[in-house]
Amino acid sequence: QGLRALENIAHRSAQELNLSEERCIHYLKHHIQYDLGEAEILGLQLFYRYATKYDLAPKGVPTLFCEVQHQVPMESTHDRLSPGHKNPS
Repeated sequence: QGLRALENIAHRSAQELNLSEERCIHYLKHHIQYDLGEAEILGLQLFYRYATKYDLAPKGVPTLFCEVQHQVPMESTHDRLSPGHKNPS
């Protein structure tokens, strides 16, 4: 739904942020990746885990994605970190 409402989102954001609507549209079209693969989902989940560890985000908020063909369990995030990374838990 968000992609279909891109111009409305840009219009509202431009007013809220005191930016041009064109700049907001450009940002939304060219600086945000909307198609998330497994690596991106794992990265977002890891980011959330660190944010909750340092009390920067509330705990227990489910990660929801639209039109997801597969779900990546939260437990698998730390298993896929590169060597040398520590699990934030």
